[in-house]
Parts: sequence; C-alpha cells; structure tokens
Amino acid sequence: MKTTKETLAIFDFDCTITTRDTLLPFLFTLSSLCKNILNCITLIPTLTAYKIQCMDNHTAKEKLLMTFLNHYSFPIFETKASDFAKNMIPPLIKPSAIKRIQWHQEKHHRCIIISAGLENYITPWAYSIGITEVLATRITVENNNLSGKMLGKNCYGPEKVSRLEKLLDQNIQAIKENYTLFAYGDSRGDQELLATADFPFYQTMPAG
Repeated sequence: MKTTKETLAIFDFDCTITTRDTLLPFLFTLSSLCKNILNCITLIPTLTAYKIQCMDNHTAKEKLLMTFLNHYSFPIFETKASDFAKNMIPPLIKPSAIKRIQWHQEKHHRCIIISAGLENYITPWAYSIGITEVLATRITVENNNLSGKMLGKNCYGPEKVSRLEKLLDQNIQAIKENYTLFAYGDSRGDQELLATADFPFYQTMPAG
C-alpha cells in the first residue's frame, strides 16, 4: 500500500519555460523570407477573425499550420525541428524555469511538459534536460509529407487536462486523489490545468 503520493510537476512550454512563443520562429525556419512574408499576408484574415473571437483556437491554429506546412517534406521537417531544438531553443530558456525543473528532478518528481507547441521540437529539447514525457500538439503525416492538419486536438485549454488523463489512464478526480500536482503556466490555455493542481503557479517560478 502506498504511504505517500507520487508528485507530478507539469510545465507549460511557451512563455513559461521560454521567454517567448516558439511556434512562429520555428515555422519561419522552414522556408525563405519571401515565402514567410507571403504566408503571413495570407493569414491576415485568419488572425483577424481569431483576434475578434470569430474563430476558435483550434481552427485558427490549423489554418496557420496548413499555410506553412501543407506538402512539406516530413524528413526535412524533422531535421529542421531537431536543429531548432538544439540551436534556437536554448537561448530562449528562462534560467528560473531551469532551476525549478532541476529542483523537481532533484526531489525525484515526475516532470511532464504539456504544451500547445509542436512535439517535434519540444520533445528533443526536453530529452536534453532529462524530461522524457512531453504531451504537445501533433501533426498528421501523409505519404511522408505534412498536410498541416493536427492529429487530434490542439493541446490547449481543456485538452491539456484530457491528455494528462490519457497518459495516466485516470480521470482528473482520481489523479487529484493519487498524486500531488504542481502546475506551471502563463496563459488562458493553462487555466484548466492550473485549476486541478495542488500547487498552481501562474506566470511565476518560485525559488527553490
């Protein structure tokens, strides 16, 4: 019989671990400057609709991904993602976030990243600091090319809780009973996850 609960430390990625959002900087590495400018112009109606709340988060993000990724070679994409994780993410990492992750690791807490970013570049970075569990947005691959469509839902808001439930094969009520939860987030997309935590931290990283 377990006498103590296992502790989970759940981190959002963009603007929680990093100093800024990473999706657009990553997407910009995939094509030329001219192509990126054209993509951004194409997306103006989508971004406008999302900003005035006439389009939901999932639809807007999928339109963004399809604009940048449709028909893109998956092997090249994976190479670009690996390079981004190795060379571009480290300068964006908050020292306070790394210290907090290390604090949890030293206490042998189970660290998990749950992010709306793409798993393709978050996962290799996470592995480099010893985090082996990443739940993030996934994209479909068809005939070794990307379509830009997401595989399942955008890992945002309620989907973050749903993905945690699937990982642990328990509903959130059981998770709260069986685990001690620390959660770290910075935005509306983290609210549902933060609401489940015993120790929620919004836009802050406590010291030690």
